[in-house]
Amino acid sequence: MVRKSRVIGILFLLLVAVCTGGGVMLLYVFILFSTEKRRRVHYERSLVFIRKQLEGLIDSSHAVIYSRMPGSGYPVIYVSDNIADILGYSPKQLIDDPEFWLKSVHPDDRELALSSLNIVYTKTYNITRYRMLDANGRYRWLQDNTRLIFDKVGAPLLVIGTWSDITEKVTLEEELLQKTEELDNMNKNLQQKVQEEVIARQTQENILIHQSRLAAMGEMIAVIAHQWKQPLNTLSLIVSDVAEAYSFGEVNQQYVNEFVTEATAQIKFMSGTIDDFRNFFKSSKDKVDFDCMEAVREVFNLLSAQLKAFAIDLNLAKEGDTLVCGYPNEFKQVVLNILNNSVEAILQRQQPPTTRVITIRAYNDDDRVILTINDSGGGIPIEHMDSLFEPYYTTKKDGSGIGLYMARTIIEGNMGGKIHAENTPTGASFVIELKRLNRDSH
Repeated sequence: MVRKSRVIGILFLLLVAVCTGGGVMLLYVFILFSTEKRRRVHYERSLVFIRKQLEGLIDSSHAVIYSRMPGSGYPVIYVSDNIADILGYSPKQLIDDPEFWLKSVHPDDRELALSSLNIVYTKTYNITRYRMLDANGRYRWLQDNTRLIFDKVGAPLLVIGTWSDITEKVTLEEELLQKTEELDNMNKNLQQKVQEEVIARQTQENILIHQSRLAAMGEMIAVIAHQWKQPLNTLSLIVSDVAEAYSFGEVNQQYVNEFVTEATAQIKFMSGTIDDFRNFFKSSKDKVDFDCMEAVREVFNLLSAQLKAFAIDLNLAKEGDTLVCGYPNEFKQVVLNILNNSVEAILQRQQPPTTRVITIRAYNDDDRVILTINDSGGGIPIEHMDSLFEPYYTTKKDGSGIGLYMARTIIEGNMGGKIHAENTPTGASFVIELKRLNRDSH
């Protein structure tokens, strides 16, 4: 737009030219006026072009652009046309009615919306979100970006901002929050169920351990019977000899001393058997270091009379250091269970082996102690191999199916080792692997 002073100047030169009759001056004025007119037309066209570009940019934007007058009520003085795409309103509705905007804000969000406008006086810029009613009667979530504009002297001039429709984003956030809460609840329920299952499993294992121990105690009674058979026969002979010696007048101090010595020896042997039996079933509360081959020898001592009665040879072989850490009494129960199975397999074999033998070998392999128990009982049917260590699974007619399950629980669950079974040309082989301890460090 041509400035007023410049127009006055041109008119003044034109007046001078007319009054003085100067043609040159008149031509100069005419050219100057024409140039200014062309510049003004070009300037106005540029403004129109820029305005159309700006309006197109605003209309194509996803955000609604607005401006307000600062001060009481913050009346809306401009709203871009694309508000119709978001809320279904026309700009005229918000501009003509100063209360239209606030009345459309959700009642629960009005205080927040107003405070966001007040905040710009201290922060200059603010972002908030609230719900606003659209033309269809539904509330939509808007993000309000507000900025305060100042004039040259620093006085508030204009509040400008944008409204962005974030309904879908908020909905997804709420759904995500709900799913997260549901997942947290599921995790809590899962943890509770896992704890309940762990307690139930521990209870079940304790029951199985108790049942296994009772079964082993029943088998041990038979062992004690074999262990006591010879001492009882010896005591019977000694007592019978007393009556005969008395009838022949042979009972003297020396005879009495010999009688007491021999009878006491047999009674001590029988008492020792009871002590071994009692210690055998005493639970190990804490892990201790022990030689697994020495534990095998203790089991062998308990079974020696029984094995001798069944004509079964037991060979023991130890190679290297066999020190491990664990529960020695529980370990001995595992060995006892496997040996009883081997004895039963040998005795029930339809084609008796030429030699009845059980071989136990213990050796170390790097950081492991490996214990193998081999028998000549004919082996385990291949169809039973995969289920051999499962609870209540048995191949015996009157078996409980908990012996080998508890063996695996003790070796793998309690002592951190491994146990498995395989067949050899003569029978079955049970292999136990445990972590070896360095004797020099203990």
